Amino acid sequence: MERVVTKFSILVAGGWSKERLIPALVIAENLRRKGVMMIFCAEKNALEFTLLKDTNYEVVEMPPYTERGGFFNSIKRKISFKPSVSAAEKIIQTKKIHAVLALGGPSSLPVVAAAKAKKIPIFLMEQNCLLSPVNEEIAVDATRIYAPLEETASGFDRKKFLISGVPVRREILDASPRNIPTDKKLLCIFSCKRNSNSINELIKSFFKRYPEFSSKFFVIHETGEREVADLQIFYDKNGIESLCYMNYESRGKYYKTADLLICRPSSDIVSETLGTGKPAVYIALPEKMDQYQLKNGAVLSRKGCGYVVADSGSMQGRVKKFHAAISDFLKNPERMKQNIRDLHFPTASGRIADDIFMTMSRIKGTG
Repeated sequence: MERVVTKFSILVAGGWSKERLIPALVIAENLRRKGVMMIFCAEKNALEFTLLKDTNYEVVEMPPYTERGGFFNSIKRKISFKPSVSAAEKIIQTKKIHAVLALGGPSSLPVVAAAKAKKIPIFLMEQNCLLSPVNEEIAVDATRIYAPLEETASGFDRKKFLISGVPVRREILDASPRNIPTDKKLLCIFSCKRNSNSINELIKSFFKRYPEFSSKFFVIHETGEREVADLQIFYDKNGIESLCYMNYESRGKYYKTADLLICRPSSDIVSETLGTGKPAVYIALPEKMDQYQLKNGAVLSRKGCGYVVADSGSMQGRVKKFHAAISDFLKNPERMKQNIRDLHFPTASGRIADDIFMTMSRIKGTG
């Protein structure tokens, strides 16, 4: 096998969650084959530091900066900003970093400031349908911005953007569907995350109000361990063919199995539904609980790539909106699938990796 020589090193900053890190790790695998090494930075006590330690990528420690919310925490951030920038500058110098990739979140800001001071390129990846406030701030100085949809670039310098979709793990894209012997549509429900029990209550209320839909769907339902038995009893009692699980052994398998998904419009789930070409009814948490879900769902609904039902207000109102979405899907299930295919999400990781490599080669004069 030909040895790949390291041409560039990129420092990755930002995170807060596994959902934000996964797309960066997917890109890193593509870039490694091109001779681009990704080095991740994180605070030692941050979730992403622990997650990254389980990968085969180098992780360097940053000083604390990202305490969330509150008057005193805002003062702490102001005090710790300059030391964090200095620490990032030292990493850039000692690790011979050629560029920074920001994933969003406050922890990106000192690293971006250090990149500006060192005059190296700044790449920015947004995983929600609209730029976060932090990413809006970073976008001003970014060399290139990778965004899921055209709507993400609205109001910004369009020349900086590559509308790429969001990278999805290969194990999701390459998964084989589970064989479910049925002539019914396969309805796959994800309600195992925190604050997801309201999805279970919505589903039960829907089938109680519209029992005729039990003849149209085979339900595959992933939920928490406290709810799984209750749900299976409900489905059995109401004559609804179903399989209930605490956790799917392979979520990709069930993406591929489903005709329609019911899920939260968090950035990771949205990218995986679009990456696998599946329509979804997105049950979005109120903005006070999650500032992105309603926005993600609204954008995808306008594009004809999904439906959004706000997880707020009366149950009667939610069931009515859910019924309208299910009924519309059954009228033309292929229409939405074509709209999703037009987004080209399965190719996102390769497109972003190619663009980063070409941009770096052009800047460094090696292309």
